Amino acid sequence: MVTRQETGKRGEREAEEFLNKRGLITLERNWRCGHKEVDLIMDGVGAIHFVEVRALSAPSLLKPYETIGFNKQMNLIRAASSYVAKHRVKKEVSFDIISVQFYERHTVIEYFQNAFSPRW
Repeated sequence: MVTRQETGKRGEREAEEFLNKRGLITLERNWRCGHKEVDLIMDGVGAIHFVEVRALSAPSLLKPYETIGFNKQMNLIRAASSYVAKHRVKKEVSFDIISVQFYERHTVIEYFQNAFSPRW
């Protein structure tokens, strides 16, 4: 039986590969700020992408991206704010979601760029 953590790590590897193939460069994996974490921080043309990766094995009642609620978004925004200040980021910031669903014989990846915005 595959554990939830193993599914999550596999999803993060798949997501990173997906983004690298699209020209984004990995800056950080599992970057932590206190108890908050950003799965992937990617450098793209004109923007830094803070990426939340959600992975589930099929069948499931929800799509992986549907499991990201308001509290998770706020934690990601807070962690990203710390990263931006610490590294003096001057680029635009994008909050992205990658949804990875593992089926028996294939994998479905959905990428939502600018999936949400800070609610200042």
